[in-house]
Amino acid sequence: MLKAVILLFSVVASIDCGVKRTMKADYQTLTEIINTLMHLPSRQDACSSIMVPDIFSDKHQGASKAFCKAAKALENITPCPSIQHHLEKLQMNLLKAGEKTPSCRVNNDSLIELGTFLSHLKKLSRSIYRRMIP
Repeated sequence: MLKAVILLFSVVASIDCGVKRTMKADYQTLTEIINTLMHLPSRQDACSSIMVPDIFSDKHQGASKAFCKAAKALENITPCPSIQHHLEKLQMNLLKAGEKTPSCRVNNDSLIELGTFLSHLKKLSRSIYRRMIP
C-alpha cells in the first residue's frame, strides 16, 4: 500500500513539473514574441506597406491557432532586408507558440498592411501575456 501511495505521489509530482515546465516555456516564447514586436516598429520604414493576410478577423480563435496563423501569414511575404532578421525571429517564436495547433489555414481573401498586422499581433500577445500572469 505504501509503495502505491509513493508511486502515485511521484506520478502526480512529475505531471505537475511537466505542466510548470510547459507554462514556463510558453511564457518565455510569448515574452520573446513581445520583445521582437517592440523592436520592429522603429525599423519598418517602407516594409510596413507590404500586404499580408488578415488573420485577426476570427475573434473566437484560441491563442495557439492565432499564433500558428500569424506564422503562416509571415511565410510568404516579400523579403524586406531592414527587418528580415526580426521577422524570422518572430516567425520562429510564433511557430513555437502555435505548435499546439498542428495545422492552420490562412485565408488570403482579406489583406492588411504589415505594420497593422504587427500592431494587432502585439496587442493580442500582450493580452495573452496578461492572462498568463497570476
